[in-house]
Amino acid sequence: MNTRTASPCPRETANAVRSTHLVVALLGLAGATWVSRLPQIQERMNLDAVSVGLLLLLLAVGGLVALPLAGPFVARIGPRRAVTAVAVAVGAGLGAVASGFALWPPLLLAGLFVLGTAAGFWDVAVSVHAAALERRLGRALMPRFFAGFSVGTVAGACLGALMTMLSVPVSLHIGARAAPRATRGETADTPTATTT
Repeated sequence: MNTRTASPCPRETANAVRSTHLVVALLGLAGATWVSRLPQIQERMNLDAVSVGLLLLLLAVGGLVALPLAGPFVARIGPRRAVTAVAVAVGAGLGAVASGFALWPPLLLAGLFVLGTAAGFWDVAVSVHAAALERRLGRALMPRFFAGFSVGTVAGACLGALMTMLSVPVSLHIGARAAPRATRGETADTPTATTT
C-alpha cells in the first residue's frame, strides 16, 4: 500500500528554523549559567585548581557517556521529542547543581554529570533536526545555528556577571534558570523534518 506524506508548508519550515535557533541558543545559555558562577562555587567549596578541573571533567565524561547512546535514542523517539526530554534533564542537572551548592556538594557533582550527559544528547538531537532542515531547504543552516549557540553563551555569561554584581545567590540564579526547563522542557514547536 502506498502512503503519501504531505510536505511541510513554508510557514512550518520557517517556524522549525526559528525554534531550532532558540533551542540551540538555550543550550549555550544553560552552559554559561553555571560556568559564569564558577568562581563563587570554587570559593564556597574551597576548591583548588585541580578540583575545579575535575568538576569540568565531569561534564566531559557525561558527554562521552551520552554520545554512543544518543544516536539510537534520537532515532527511536525522533529529534523533537528527544530535545524535549533532554531539556528536562538539563533543568534537572542545573537544579542539582544549585541544590548541591546550597546543601550538599555531592549533589552538585551529580548535577554536573547529568548536565554533561544531557548536553551530549541534546547536541545530537538538535544536529539531526538541523540537518533535516538543511535537506528540506537545500541550503546550509548549521553555521547560523552555531552562531545562535554562541549568542546564548554570551548572554548567559553577561547575565552571570550581572547576577554576581548584584550579589544574587548562586543557588537562586542557577535554580531559577533550571525551573522553567524542568517544568516545561523549553522547546518551541520544532516539527521533525521529513526525510526521504
